Amino acid sequence: MTRPRTPAGTTTRRALLGAAPLAVAGLVAACARPVPDGRGADAAAPGPRNLAGLPVRIAHGPRDRDRVALTCHGGSPHPDAEPLLEAAGRAATPLTLLVTGVWLEREPGRARQALAAGHELGNHGWHGWPLDRLPQERARAEIAGCAERLRRLTGSPGAWFRAPGDGHATPGVVAAARAAGYPHLLGQDVDACAAADRGTAALVRAAIGPCRPGSVIALPLGHPRTAEALPLIAEELARRGLRPVTASRLLA
Repeated sequence: MTRPRTPAGTTTRRALLGAAPLAVAGLVAACARPVPDGRGADAAAPGPRNLAGLPVRIAHGPRDRDRVALTCHGGSPHPDAEPLLEAAGRAATPLTLLVTGVWLEREPGRARQALAAGHELGNHGWHGWPLDRLPQERARAEIAGCAERLRRLTGSPGAWFRAPGDGHATPGVVAAARAAGYPHLLGQDVDACAAADRGTAALVRAAIGPCRPGSVIALPLGHPRTAEALPLIAEELARRGLRPVTASRLLA
C-alpha cells in the first residue's frame, strides 16, 4: 500500500515526531465535543469482535466461499465520499469504510448515511498519519480519538481498525489498537489504491486481476476514480461469481 504522505513543514514534523502532550490533550478534548446531529447509542453500529483462530492482522477471508470485501480508506484529509456512496447504491454493493476522526468531524451526516445504506465503518486513526512514526502515547491518542468519535456518532467504535500505512503496523501500533478495543487489524490481500492515479481502467484491473474468493480489496476513499470504477468492479466480480460483502460478513 502507498504510505500516506507526511505533509511538508516544520509544524507537521513536530506534530508527527514530538511527544506533544498538549496536542494529545487537544485531540482527546476534540473527541469529547458533542456531536449535535449524531446517532444515539440505541442505534449502535456493529463493533469489533474477537475472531478466534484468526491472526491479529487479517488480510483475507475464507477461500472456499464466493465472497470478497471491498474496503476503502482515506486517501486525503477530507475525502468526498458522496460520489462513492451514490455509486455503491446504484451497484447495490456494500462497502467497509475505514475513516479518520478528522473526516468524521467534518462529515457526520455522511457517516450516518453510509450506515443507513448497509455499509460499515472502521477506524483509520484521527488524522490518517503513519502511526509507526509517532511516539506510543500519540499513536494511542490517534486510534482512541477516532474510536471515541465513532462511538459518540454511531454508538460503536467501528467494526475494524486499519493502520495508515498498513504494512508498517508495528507491535506498538498493534498494542495501541488493542488498547482501543480492536482485537484485529484489517489488512488486505489486494491493494489497488496506487492504481487510481493511472485512471479508471487501471484501478479496475488492479482490483480484479489478483482477486480471489475471500479477498479483501483496498480502494482509496474519496478518489474520483473509485466511484467511477466501482460499478465496473462490481460487474466483473459478478461475472466471476463473486459477491461483495462487508468485511464483517466476509469473516463471519
